[in-house]
Amino acid sequence: MSQTDEQLVEEYLQKGIECFQKKEYNEAIIHLSEALMLDAPKADILYFNRGLCFFYQGKHKQAVFDFTASLQINTSKSEYYFKRAEVYATLGNYDKALVDLESAAKIDPKNVMYTYKQAEMLFQLQRYEQSLEVLERALSAEPKNVDYNLLKATLLFKLEKYESSLITWKFLHELEPEKDINSHYIAECYIKLGQPEKALEYRKKALDQDEENDIYLFNLAHGLFQKQKWAECLELLNKAIKINDNENYIHTRGLCLFKLEKWELCKQDFTTLIEEKGKAIETYYYYRAICDMQISNYQGASEDLLIALKSKPESENYIFKLGECQFHLKQYQQCAKTFQRGSEINPKNINFWFYSGECYFQLQQYEEANRCYLRAYRLDTQKESYALSVGTSYMMLQKIGEAIKYYQLALEINPENLKTLNFLGKAYVSTKQWAPAKEVFLKILKKEPNDVDALFGCGSAAYNTKDYETCADMCEKALATNQEVPITCFQFLAESLNKLGKEDEALVVYETASETYPKNDIFHFYLGYGNFRKRKYADSIISLEKAIEILPEKAIYHNTLGLCYARLNQLDDAIPAYDNAIKHEPKNHQYYYNRGSAYLKLKKIEKAKDDFTQASRIEPGNDIYHSYIGECLMNLDQSDEAIIKFSRAIEINPRNAFYFNNRGTCYYAKRKFELAIDDFMKAVEIDPNSKQFQQNLDGAKMTKEQFDKQDD
Repeated sequence: MSQTDEQLVEEYLQKGIECFQKKEYNEAIIHLSEALMLDAPKADILYFNRGLCFFYQGKHKQAVFDFTASLQINTSKSEYYFKRAEVYATLGNYDKALVDLESAAKIDPKNVMYTYKQAEMLFQLQRYEQSLEVLERALSAEPKNVDYNLLKATLLFKLEKYESSLITWKFLHELEPEKDINSHYIAECYIKLGQPEKALEYRKKALDQDEENDIYLFNLAHGLFQKQKWAECLELLNKAIKINDNENYIHTRGLCLFKLEKWELCKQDFTTLIEEKGKAIETYYYYRAICDMQISNYQGASEDLLIALKSKPESENYIFKLGECQFHLKQYQQCAKTFQRGSEINPKNINFWFYSGECYFQLQQYEEANRCYLRAYRLDTQKESYALSVGTSYMMLQKIGEAIKYYQLALEINPENLKTLNFLGKAYVSTKQWAPAKEVFLKILKKEPNDVDALFGCGSAAYNTKDYETCADMCEKALATNQEVPITCFQFLAESLNKLGKEDEALVVYETASETYPKNDIFHFYLGYGNFRKRKYADSIISLEKAIEILPEKAIYHNTLGLCYARLNQLDDAIPAYDNAIKHEPKNHQYYYNRGSAYLKLKKIEKAKDDFTQASRIEPGNDIYHSYIGECLMNLDQSDEAIIKFSRAIEINPRNAFYFNNRGTCYYAKRKFELAIDDFMKAVEIDPNSKQFQQNLDGAKMTKEQFDKQDD
């Protein structure tokens, strides 16, 4: 090469270096390339410098090419290997970078940077033990080098040597107390060493040094989360998410909101993770489902739980929550299948059996409910609610003896449970075991004097054992609680008062009941009947008409109404009432008798006779009906037929003086005086105080004597 060419090469090299220093990399590359075209003896330097330009431009492949070219020319320069190693590291080729760094260190063994960079490459290759060993050589030369100590602290942390890592981070903290990263990792070491309080202290220091660092915000929030300081945790998470809406931050905030029971906001976070972040993780669906359950959106919750179950089909928790949603949606058939599926996965999970029973109970499939309840009870015989449910299912199956047995078992577990006592009392009532029922209800009332069910149950048992005083007392107390009571409570009270001779008080009870339950026909009827017995016929009619308006097909209401009109001598009104009674109950002899009596008073003898005849056909053994037929026949001058009817009445009831008197009258009309005298004598014998019977006898005797004289 000529001297001129050498000068040009030097000139291009210097221009290239000047441009490089000004970061004018393209111009530098042009000058260096011009020099290389002259076949310069300093080609390795030219390639090296051009490689640097390419490297800083991010053109790593061209940089590797030029650094390799420089090494092909001159292998004695450690910096050539070092720079190529740097490019390899940038490209992620850590093995090649390590080889070049080892070559550089052989050339210049005193260069500590080469040793450090070897340790760095070994770290990247996750060869932590080797990395630490190499790094210690660098640290022996420069023990206070921040970068070296930083790598050492990180390596020790990776190797789970947390005590040693903590010492190194604290040393770094002494070297650079203002560096937040040191506080951050000191906190991480304390976490690993199980010292959360110390960790929290250093997390706060890290955040004080860099208040806008989302990682520090999150880490401090996480520490507060572990300490269950939900509100403080939430505040920090909100700040972190404003800086970086990281998925992990949103997830943790969702959990924090969950702990704070802020269901709507919690649901929003998990919805963001699912829909915006595209994270179809089953736990996200699960937490959103729980939020929906808390706000009673059971349909949405069940849909999310079904998705979660696709990922974890045997998750007992997911299955149980799905069943719970279906139960709230009243999808009892599907719910039962869900819980049964759970019991197949884990036959020893009591909840699946018990809640399967609850579903079948709602479906009124009491055999299945009983089967499931029994399985739950056998798995845990000390669970009171299981024994109680078994008993209740037996009640629904009308197996009262078995029900009582399980109620008693429940009481062995918890003798003071009033609910169980109430069920047991009702079971005794249903089997008419009044004495034990009364005893159970009294036991409840000792602890809960105003328990309406117990008051009524005790009253019911007392009524059926004819203890009317107790019945009235209990029913009055039940009504005094102003709670909802069974309608029959009024009836038991009123009937007991009647039995105790307190008819006026009974009437007040019926009046109150009819006002409380204005659509209940029975109370209007009993009020009307009570007034009827008190001879308050006008008041009685008002109540009876209300009862009839509510239930017009009830025959007894019409009949009693007819009796009221009859007592008021309003017979034309009484007869239509009796007509309605007979219409709705045509086989009731009493109704025909009552209408017949009304017709008889109205002198409608034929109609009266027909009704008495119909009554006697229905009830042929009733002497009164035969007697009244006889009376009608007497009025129709049909003495022979009348005699037959009076004879039938006497046959049924031979101690009724009127029957003999009336038959005697018929014989008298037929001029059969001897037979007439015999009947009148019998009437007087039965009722010697009757002047009428004596007069009839005396008259018959006198008439017979007169007729006998005429015959003579």
